[in-house]
Amino acid sequence: MPFDYATLSILRDRHPAWRLLASKHAPLVASFLHLDRIHPHLRLEQEHIGYRWLCEALVALDSG
Repeated sequence: MPFDYATLSILRDRHPAWRLLASKHAPLVASFLHLDRIHPHLRLEQEHIGYRWLCEALVALDSG
């Protein structure tokens, strides 16, 4: 796959991961993925814990 402007523009418009990173919600997604997948001491092992953290983060963003 060529790495030129046209290809990257098409990927940004059509690829789900690129669309998510280009959205206004990218900082929320990135912070959630950092906590869930990258931060070694806070790794979320169970799905409901991740869901709870995401809900709390959304409430915190909404309130402040």
